[in-house]
Amino acid sequence: MTSGDSRALAAAVIRTLTEQDYFEDAFELFSLEGADGRKRRSMASKCVFDPTALVFATLPTVTRNIYLTISDGEPALVRQILATVEDTEDAECVHAGTVLPFDDPALGSRGIAAVMLLPGNLFSALSHVPASVEVDGAAYPFLSLIFLTRDELEVWRTAGHDALMDQLQDGGKDLVAFGGGTRS
Repeated sequence: MTSGDSRALAAAVIRTLTEQDYFEDAFELFSLEGADGRKRRSMASKCVFDPTALVFATLPTVTRNIYLTISDGEPALVRQILATVEDTEDAECVHAGTVLPFDDPALGSRGIAAVMLLPGNLFSALSHVPASVEVDGAAYPFLSLIFLTRDELEVWRTAGHDALMDQLQDGGKDLVAFGGGTRS
């Protein structure tokens, strides 16, 4: 992807996310360089409805999906998780419903054991997000990710996807609280 393509994609994602007034118009751009020398790009903006949370979006370089999440988690850690998910997409097929377990002490200490990928418009503040955005004839699908606790990952492993979705819905999981905690 050329730098012009990257700028056009960033502009399209920002336009899409700020179509409603849930997020500030100013996005901070970040990049993390992997061991392979490739940069993983993401951006974040403050949520108007929650001063403790940010909306995060990836800007794919060699992959196609744009990963979205709204989180009150530590921004550097959320960006690292997004980069890891993008690396996973580069190595294997991911789609809505995919669960990616993590064996990372930094995440484990915060109660995070995995992420689940879901449709891009999962969060109510993202309900306006289409299935994908097109830039220069290429479609880039949106996928949201939520953070799963060890217990939630165990439900998924033992009882399956539908049981986990039922538990998340019945339990009223706070999708923004990093580590599955509750917020006041």
